[in-house]
Amino acid sequence: MKKTLSTILAIVMLLALAIPALAESGEAAAAEPGAYTDKTVGVFRSELTDETATVRYYADAGSIAYMSIADYYAVMLPGQSMTVTPAEDGKYTLTNPCGSAEVDVKADTLTSANYAAFTNLMGQVQEGMENIYLDGYPFIRVIGAEYSNAPKPVTFRFGDYGIDLRADDEQVYFPLGTLSDMFSNMDYIYSSFNNVNLYVNMDNDMDFMYIRDPKYFDSILDRETRDAELAAFTYSELCFVFDNLYGFPGRGILCEDAALEEVGLDKALADFGPAGTRTKELLLSTDWVDYFMGMTRLSMLVDDGGHTSLSIQAHADLYTNPERAWLVEKLSAENLFDTYFSDFSDVMARIPDGITNLTGLLDLRKELLGEGHYFTKGDTAMYSMNGFVADKAPWYEYYAKGGSFDDYDETVFMGLVSAMNKAQADPEIKNFVIDLSTNGGGSADVLMALYSLITGNRECVLKYQNVLQEQNIDQRFLVDRNFDGKFDESDADVRYDLNFAVLAGRESYSCGNLFPSMMKDLGYMTLGERSGGGACTILELNTADGFFYHISAYQMRLTNAAGEVIDAGIVPDAELVKTDADGQQDYSDFYNLDLLSDLINEFYAEEGAA
Repeated sequence: MKKTLSTILAIVMLLALAIPALAESGEAAAAEPGAYTDKTVGVFRSELTDETATVRYYADAGSIAYMSIADYYAVMLPGQSMTVTPAEDGKYTLTNPCGSAEVDVKADTLTSANYAAFTNLMGQVQEGMENIYLDGYPFIRVIGAEYSNAPKPVTFRFGDYGIDLRADDEQVYFPLGTLSDMFSNMDYIYSSFNNVNLYVNMDNDMDFMYIRDPKYFDSILDRETRDAELAAFTYSELCFVFDNLYGFPGRGILCEDAALEEVGLDKALADFGPAGTRTKELLLSTDWVDYFMGMTRLSMLVDDGGHTSLSIQAHADLYTNPERAWLVEKLSAENLFDTYFSDFSDVMARIPDGITNLTGLLDLRKELLGEGHYFTKGDTAMYSMNGFVADKAPWYEYYAKGGSFDDYDETVFMGLVSAMNKAQADPEIKNFVIDLSTNGGGSADVLMALYSLITGNRECVLKYQNVLQEQNIDQRFLVDRNFDGKFDESDADVRYDLNFAVLAGRESYSCGNLFPSMMKDLGYMTLGERSGGGACTILELNTADGFFYHISAYQMRLTNAAGEVIDAGIVPDAELVKTDADGQQDYSDFYNLDLLSDLINEFYAEEGAA
């Protein structure tokens, strides 16, 4: 797959923060062991608050921000606290209301019998819940989870990555970037630091920090070169993340060619050969553009279809701020592509396609079925659902004011429920197709609610694996099926007497891949072509130098009912793509309601006979 310079620059952004050292190297060398300087910084949530946090810089690691893990926990989960109990010889026990861990600051290790419990921040999403999945929409709540086995104890050997843990008489201190990685969860609760404020993301509806604060990058890109110490630490932190917190869904060039899961990121880059070695060199460079391009190269090497990306759309300030003309000039160099990607043509050709035919499918559907999302013909209705997303604002408004879903039919999922109600009320309609052909994923809250509406079950189960703790998890949800704000027996009264079918294809990713898997396991019909995969939820992270990226999360690797990872996609019951002699593919049968009607009627007639 050919990549142009503009494409590379469009996906380039990740990374760079040079925190000025608090002491000159000569001063640091002369400092007493353990000497440090504490700095009071602001806490920035949706905006700058009255809260403050204390960040520590040690004289022998002056570019790396540290923070007490107990203080960090109190910022991330207000109202709760962590107790630090010293033991002998540099060992400490950390205890919070959800779990505990043992830290050895001499060996630079952390061990927890239940790491998910120890790092649980989900109490702010639903009171008392475990560290499992929930986006927090008002129509669904978690009622528990069943685990295949006890959690495997987790030990992080930070010393192997050059990550040094510190302590004093009362507290244990971790690098702030490491703390953010450790506590980041599936609801996008995480933090970042720009040497001025500690930024806290409290849920997945919040804008990136650099949108909330237009000055976010000013203290990061305030010099024309990166700090070498921080550059090295940032690379080490990336290695820690990929070795320990990545979900390994099944794709990615370093997984396929260099056994990333077995050998770790640093060795995988070395084993990949000169292109991998060059990538590491760029990641460690003190030149900003080297670093940006190194992150883009690494992003290509670990691309798993969409859940893992280390190059994100650049904030405009990064390139256009007049004070950073030096950066604009470097990024505008005519030979930029040849300089950084001439050895990467084979890699770029192997990057997963991702969304490649979305516009074509949208145009084809419009041509064959017309405008809108809800279509009917004969005994068959179809609703085209372009994402498992449900903007929370209209849902909270609906729950507060009531009304009709017809008033919100342009809101995804509300529009689907409105369409299902119309189909149920129409005596001619007996088949209902949920069209996921242009669905790139979204919230499993929405998916589980739809699952509940179709099956008639108030309770529903999501199956996945915690890769780090080696557990298969059946997470149970309760759905407000009549959307009256109550989780009660009246929810069982909602019924749809329709033959449901799922239309999916290569653009159906993440939840768009999970839903046909679940429906097929339950015996509902699937049509289209093999779905696009996507087997993990997303873990939002930031580099130690203050930029943002995301990876497939270790907490949730999705499986089918047999416990098999579904990253390879779901093969439909009825294949609808036609290929001519020249290899051109024709998707028109995706939106041929007469054909879909015949196939669905035949499928359910046979199912009924069986």
